[in-house]
Amino acid sequence: MLYRFGSCTLDTSRFELKCDNQAIPVEPKVFDLISYLIENRDRAVTRVDLQDHLWGARVVSDNALSVCVRDARNALGDDGRRQAVIRTVPRVGYRFVADVDARSFPDITIPAAAYPDRTSASPDYARLDAEFMARPSVVVLPFARIGGTEKLLVFSRGLTHDVTTRIARSRTLFVIARGTAFQYEGDTPDVCSIGRELGVRYVVHGAVQQSGRKMHVTATLTDTRTREELWAESYQRLIDDFAEMQEELAALVVGSLQSEVERAEQLRSLIVPSNNLDAWSAYHRGCWHMYKFKSDEMDHAERFFRQSIDLEPGIPRPYAGLSFISFERVFLNTDSDPDSGIQRAFDYAQQALAIDSHDPMAHWALSRAFLLQGNLEASKQSLETAIQLNPSYAIAQYSLGWVGLELGENELCKSRIDLARKLSPHDPLKMAMLGVYGLNLALMGQTEEAVSYAIQSVAQPNAHYQVSAFAAVILALDGQLRKGAEYLRRARAVAPNYTSRDFFAVFKFRKADDIARIRRAFSDLQSFVNAH
Repeated sequence: MLYRFGSCTLDTSRFELKCDNQAIPVEPKVFDLISYLIENRDRAVTRVDLQDHLWGARVVSDNALSVCVRDARNALGDDGRRQAVIRTVPRVGYRFVADVDARSFPDITIPAAAYPDRTSASPDYARLDAEFMARPSVVVLPFARIGGTEKLLVFSRGLTHDVTTRIARSRTLFVIARGTAFQYEGDTPDVCSIGRELGVRYVVHGAVQQSGRKMHVTATLTDTRTREELWAESYQRLIDDFAEMQEELAALVVGSLQSEVERAEQLRSLIVPSNNLDAWSAYHRGCWHMYKFKSDEMDHAERFFRQSIDLEPGIPRPYAGLSFISFERVFLNTDSDPDSGIQRAFDYAQQALAIDSHDPMAHWALSRAFLLQGNLEASKQSLETAIQLNPSYAIAQYSLGWVGLELGENELCKSRIDLARKLSPHDPLKMAMLGVYGLNLALMGQTEEAVSYAIQSVAQPNAHYQVSAFAAVILALDGQLRKGAEYLRRARAVAPNYTSRDFFAVFKFRKADDIARIRRAFSDLQSFVNAH
């Protein structure tokens, strides 16, 4: 939803607050508080209701809510004395009192009367038809409660809320507001009919069931046009902390469905003639080529990203894509002027951030440029910002693991890549996740386990020669020089005479011991190659 009040706009689909046309950075809890007060502006919202909405079952102090309200007022140019936007209702809570103009999409007005009557789609709903919406669109239906207590109902609603919010933070999906989605609570969903009624292509739906101390959650992603279930998963957890479990499951659901929607959109863009692509389809076509990690594919990706920008200059993602292409060319040594390539990676990432400073992919792209430069601290900070904006962003989680490897922070590397693989089991960067994870284990002394990850990494269909180099080092650290030499030969088939110098040109390890062990691995491999 897009809410306009005074000189401010709040866009829940883009997780963005602007006042006087300037983006106002706010913490996620503050953004959620403002959104919730606006959605319930017809009544006073109690402090208990707000605490339940923002923190669920977690125990927080009264001061935590007061600070959140104060920060919200500051962001909106309000204060406790004026109360022109958020009014304190004594002994009750708070109410949003500014006049609000609510729109479901920036260019389309949907009358309030359309919501209660769901028996027929209004002309405005028809205008929201997915054929005319360039940005991939989704609705998260309320997770059905199968039996259980009132507490289970609270959990199912909270899970629906968290999944919706996290999808909105992805910045690539147009997501139907919770108020509209909850009109379908209690129904047996005909997801394709709902998709047509709301004009969205994708529907997320599922159910929760409690059995003793176990919670069982199912989630499904359906393409309403093809009637195909693109993804389905079930989760079982012991109930120790409802709030922590809700947060964990929401992250896993959103991480997987983001990857599946991206993949579906990329495949869908391939069947559209190049000259008929809209901006978002051109962007997705570019992503499909981008993850092939070959020189000609990078050229194709760049062409489609530029086509997307020509069609719609105000989308940040194609600029982030161009930044990553610049990164790839330096990383894979296909750029004749690496210094200029690194600068281009910075420039494109900064352009993406100038368009939308809350786009996690833009911060991720910037982190990659810092990584090439060897500024690991800045890279880490950019990734932490991306993850704060979208905790389910698997590539950012993995990239933070990569930075952890180079910094010698082994547990950070392990935990982040474990999470990334859970969030996106079939990620296009799976080969890199496995390779980085394996080398991290090898440097921790767990070389036998590391070897299995090395072998898996090079078996991935888009594995490039740097992955083969990682595998060679891992096998050498385990003493398997014959097998390691095979992987080194694979790397040299693409990058002739590849040595430790080429390795450290792009991998900026900090710990002297890690650097020494990797150099020794290359030396042992070269000695074996010379002898055989």
